Parts: sequence; structure tokens; C-alpha cells
Amino acid sequence: MADIVLNGHTYNAAMMTANGGYGYRDTNADTGLPNFPESIFTDFLAELEPVQTALADQTAATAACEAATEAAEAALRVAVNAQAGVTYTLVLGDAGKLVTLTNGSAITLTVPADADVAWPVGEAVMIQQTGAGQVTVAGAGGVTVNGTGTRPRAQWSAAVLLKTGTDTWTLIGDIV
Repeated sequence: MADIVLNGHTYNAAMMTANGGYGYRDTNADTGLPNFPESIFTDFLAELEPVQTALADQTAATAACEAATEAAEAALRVAVNAQAGVTYTLVLGDAGKLVTLTNGSAITLTVPADADVAWPVGEAVMIQQTGAGQVTVAGAGGVTVNGTGTRPRAQWSAAVLLKTGTDTWTLIGDIV
């Protein structure tokens, strides 16, 4: 096996096994142990530096991934806007939320005109009738709400209002 020279010090691959893994030819006369020059340790530390940097980079990348995962999970959570009155008009802040409507009396949910609330096409609002009072979905003046019905079928029924055009919405779900 060939000798390895590092910073002027010679190491022998065959001695790596015979000398307990040291492979260094210069030994202490009193102990018989290798005399390692200080440069071996500084060379080792220099070679270790990129490994430490890589570990730090990996730690930073892991933290970034964890933050991105938390943000994605938060984006998947549906916020709830609980309403208890007998009338409620949707606001832009309801976009992507579940609006629950709870009352013992009839409830009117109004979809506002684009002139009042500029919803982007494709926006959706989920609704749910959580009380005994029947919810009716109605468009404000000039707003059309299309669908097979205009109200949730019963208590705990849910539906989605989807904006499909200017002042045009579609009600989809458990409706009559």
C-alpha cells in the first residue's frame, strides 16, 4: 500500500491496521505511541469546517421546510364566521370561510352587489344552517344567485356560494 503524505508527515496505509489505526511513523520513544504534529489537528478542523457548514445549512433548510409546512397547514384550515342574527350580508372577509347561521327564526343571507363588495370571480364562501331558523340566500339588487334552490335543506345542511361572474353567483350543496 502506498504512503500518504499530509503537510510533510508520512502515513502508511498498511500501518493503519498494524498500528491500531494511527498509520503515523513518528513515535514517542518512551510510550511507543504516535507523535501527532499539531498540524494534523488543524488540518482535521479545516476539513471538518465544510461538514459543519453543511449541517448548519441543513438545519436552516429544515427550519424553512417546517415553517412552510405550518403555513400550508394553516392555509388549509377553514375559519368560521358565526352569525346569530336574522339577517347577514356577506363581506369580503368571508371569502374562503364557513359562515354559520344560527337563529330560531328565519334568516336572510344577502349576497352584495359588486358595486358594494368587489369579489373576484372564482371566490367561494361556505355557508351552514346551524340553527332551527330557515336560511334563505338572496342577492342584493342586481345580483343573481343561480342554483337548484335558495336555501339549505335543513338544520346542519351546508352549501357553497361560488362567484361565477359580475353580480352572478351559484349556490351549490344540500339545498332546496
